Amino acid sequence: MKINRRDLLWGTGATALLGASGPSSAASSKPEHLLFVIVDGGWDVTFCHDPKFHVDAIEGPEVDANPENPFDVDEVVTYGENLDVVVNAHSRPSVGGYFDRWADRTAIVNGLWMGSIAHQACRIRLITGTANSTRPDVVSITGHQRGASLPLGSVDLSGLGVSGALAASTGRIGRSSQLKALLDPNSRFPAPDSADWSLPLLEPSSSEQERTRAFVERRAAQFRDRYGVGAHNQGAVDGLLESLSRREHLLREGGPIIDGLELGLVPPLEAQADLAALMFKNKLCQSATLQNYENWDTHYFNRAQHDLYEGFFSSLDYLVAALDAAGVLDTTLIVVASEMTRTPKRNATGGKDHWAHSSALLIGAGVQGGRTYGGTDENLESQRMDLATGEVHAGGQLMKYDSFAAGILAAMDVDPGDWLPNVAPFTGAFDL
Repeated sequence: MKINRRDLLWGTGATALLGASGPSSAASSKPEHLLFVIVDGGWDVTFCHDPKFHVDAIEGPEVDANPENPFDVDEVVTYGENLDVVVNAHSRPSVGGYFDRWADRTAIVNGLWMGSIAHQACRIRLITGTANSTRPDVVSITGHQRGASLPLGSVDLSGLGVSGALAASTGRIGRSSQLKALLDPNSRFPAPDSADWSLPLLEPSSSEQERTRAFVERRAAQFRDRYGVGAHNQGAVDGLLESLSRREHLLREGGPIIDGLELGLVPPLEAQADLAALMFKNKLCQSATLQNYENWDTHYFNRAQHDLYEGFFSSLDYLVAALDAAGVLDTTLIVVASEMTRTPKRNATGGKDHWAHSSALLIGAGVQGGRTYGGTDENLESQRMDLATGEVHAGGQLMKYDSFAAGILAAMDVDPGDWLPNVAPFTGAFDL
């Protein structure tokens, strides 16, 4: 069931804090903030980003068309220069509505090669540019390097982010907004229904909290003196102290985060959008990771992708409008991606399985919108391209996950060579 903005507890204070503004201009500017939206599970890109109508080897959304309904028609609409999008006014009107409003701010990247068909392996590659789950993702990196003066460098609202060695500058809201319990002494987790006790079981006094903090600082100094020889050990101790300092900074300035969280609630994308807009507007963090909490893994009923796209693009429209209303759209690079796509053909149960050639959307600051970059062939496999222009080119390179991640870092004015050495970044969609 779709949740409307006015029905969200999250949104009651957000609108007043955001204020209102007119539509922003389409002019690209250098991004100051990074927002990564993960569409978890694997979207079927033939339903929207990568039209493959009437290709014998591919079963796209047209196989679901109802011949008795003259309005149930999938069609390809071209926006801007070559932004080809599959729309359906009957089953997916929000897709067309989104691109009607934001096509000039949006770029499509097709042929993103993941090199795997396992969810977690692809997800790690998508957000980190590596196959190593201990490496920090691009959101954590940009937050660490560009958000040093803020309470938090980056915030993960998805639960899917990977901070690696940069955990001290990264905040996690928690899938049920657990961060509120750490920041707001008046919030309470409910005890289990069968319990004869209530939470919290322990409430330290202010003096006890001060003594605890002093003890941690003394222990950190002792560890530094005893074990601090070497970059890793020194970094671990420094990270602990940095995290304590950032917590105090967040307690002083994090009112909008506390007010916007509903303890125990799994936030829909609209609520995450409101919170991200508030955090950016109030300079509480530099970057954030969001998640669309729907099941896109349509092994058994691929027709469900119609409803998934309809709901998601309604939420994405809301997200972009929320950033615009907060006055931060012109300074925010939005990356929307799924870790994989679906196979060209349906399986025996009417679903589609995993396929390693996906698509992404780039929206907002620094993006050369109204265009499609890269592509796939008639087997829905990634084609080689010129990474500097995004044009399909037989003598070019595959647009692999590492080049995609390196391009995001470059767009955020972070040297990708420091984090992804010897990787050629995809820069064709960005105004660098």
